[in-house]
Amino acid sequence: MEVVFERTGARSYAIEVRPASGPVLRMDPAPGFDRWLPHDLQHFVVEEQLGIIDGVFGRLAAGGTAATFRPVERTSVDARSARRTRRRQKDRDRAIDRQAENGYDRSEKATFVATHAWLASCPDAERRGRAADMELTLPAMRAAMSAVDRAAVDSALLPIRARLDELTSAWEQVGVGERLVVTWSEQE
Repeated sequence: MEVVFERTGARSYAIEVRPASGPVLRMDPAPGFDRWLPHDLQHFVVEEQLGIIDGVFGRLAAGGTAATFRPVERTSVDARSARRTRRRQKDRDRAIDRQAENGYDRSEKATFVATHAWLASCPDAERRGRAADMELTLPAMRAAMSAVDRAAVDSALLPIRARLDELTSAWEQVGVGERLVVTWSEQE
């Protein structure tokens, strides 16, 4: 599945998802703009590196909308067909939600912990300052994670940080109206 992060303004971005099958989905505007790396791109990296298949991107790859993405409407679709498509999509989302566990929550906590570690390790003083701002919340976030999830995040910090560094460099090159494309591989 291709995931396209588009810089739509000086402080805004959108995400377009192009699954292997099914409609193209879009979220515009996307929440959590960050100067260095959009919040959802941080989630992408953590879910990718930890194999969280019931988080945002795993659910999108399974044909869902993650409750925030909308199909990109084709202009030639009549109202009846559009309603039928939306109804089918809601049914698909419900089926995915029934099979999923607590991936959204796991992803959110793991992303917070991993992002903190990444920012704290950055040579840039401003990023380390952002990590310092997160430190009051960090113990509670880690305590709310299962022991298995804490261990998984801790053992994957090096590859997560490397991937975040790589994508930050790429995102810094993206101008308004331009896109960064990443590929979500099928997880086991």
